[in-house]
Amino acid sequence: LDYDKLVVAVGATSNTFNTPGVKEYALFLKELQDASLVRDRMLDAFETAALQDDPAEKTKLCTFVVVGAGPTGVEFAAELEVPLPRYADIQP
Repeated sequence: LDYDKLVVAVGATSNTFNTPGVKEYALFLKELQDASLVRDRMLDAFETAALQDDPAEKTKLCTFVVVGAGPTGVEFAAELEVPLPRYADIQP
């Protein structure tokens, strides 16, 4: 299939499907600032978990839920499976 230009448009806003609590508690991955916030929160969770002795608390801190099976959600979920070497010792 030949083309001159490829345009990928992800939309201007994230769709919450009117699910209660999403706007208040969810983090989105629409813009660079969103990704930075997700990264910062995850690193904070890992660092806090590294200080815990209780395996249940470590598991709680290192449990993330990805909602959305679009390209961004699928890719993000796949990346969560790759452990960060710096935090390898926090596995409960």
